[in-house]
Amino acid sequence: MLEFLKPFRSDSIYYRGFLITLSPLLLCVFGFGGYVWLGAGQPLTALFGMLAVVLGLAATLILAILHLRRVLSPVTAINRAMQHVRAGELDARVDNNSAGELGELEVGFNGMAQILATGHDLMQERIEQATREVQESMEVIEIRNAELDLARRRAILASRAKSEFLANMSHE
Repeated sequence: MLEFLKPFRSDSIYYRGFLITLSPLLLCVFGFGGYVWLGAGQPLTALFGMLAVVLGLAATLILAILHLRRVLSPVTAINRAMQHVRAGELDARVDNNSAGELGELEVGFNGMAQILATGHDLMQERIEQATREVQESMEVIEIRNAELDLARRRAILASRAKSEFLANMSHE
């Protein structure tokens, strides 16, 4: 995390009439590096200052991650519920825990899922009704076909009987 690497040279400068020897240190924090020039008389002060900067950056990073989770967790929940609805599970809902636009999005998603479920149930009911009507019609058609077949057979038998009767009458 925090790494101090070797000073590789030192420079001397005059500041307000004093000769100050400076040593550069490479400071690496979370993969980012920078040089810190430490004065010969104040190395601990400079290190504490850099440590304060590093701790401030770490605290900022932690707060940013927590805020990002707070924002992304409702979006992730909505995305998961959307995947369930896409897979055909129309009873999937999102917990309405958020405020503001995310809360409105959760309410809107739940309303949309309810409308989809209601529409699906209505469509299923209509399909079942149409299937029953088709089955009833098929039964009526089968009965009529059987009646027509019976009437055709009777007509054929009557025609044969008539033909035999006429044939017998013509021979007599």
